[in-house]
Amino acid sequence: MSINIDEINDPDRFDSKHWVHFKVGGDKEVIQVTGVCLFDQLHGDEESPDEWQRESVHMLIKMPVEPLNGRFFLVESAAPLVTINTIASDRGSNDTGWGVDQFECRIEDAVLEFGEVFPITARVIIRNRGARLMRLGYSVTLLCSTLEERPPAEDYY
Repeated sequence: MSINIDEINDPDRFDSKHWVHFKVGGDKEVIQVTGVCLFDQLHGDEESPDEWQRESVHMLIKMPVEPLNGRFFLVESAAPLVTINTIASDRGSNDTGWGVDQFECRIEDAVLEFGEVFPITARVIIRNRGARLMRLGYSVTLLCSTLEERPPAEDYY
């Protein structure tokens, strides 16, 4: 199963958004975006509470800033981090476990402008009957060049 959350279509599910944006020389800029993604998703297995359940969570995060120079960002690299902030169980906890197996933000060579979205994907695990994944924290650092014009899509995808 997969959980998909899009900040453009469901902005109320994104909270505590913060960002830092600064120039690092030439046409390079760094954007650090952090926040919390809210959801109430049944995740634990009723039939096999001792088994680890794995799910992919796909978040589309809105670019919160405009380039300092130019009009578009050309993303050169991305460094994400995803954490589980809250889980809950309405049946008590016995031998409970949770974690994030992996996370990624595959947007190198993408061209973005203010308000467009970029993806963060996490593979989360949880073990407990009836457990619900409630909150994920995310942070991503983007190193970007700036462009005056958007190149044709075949030039950067």
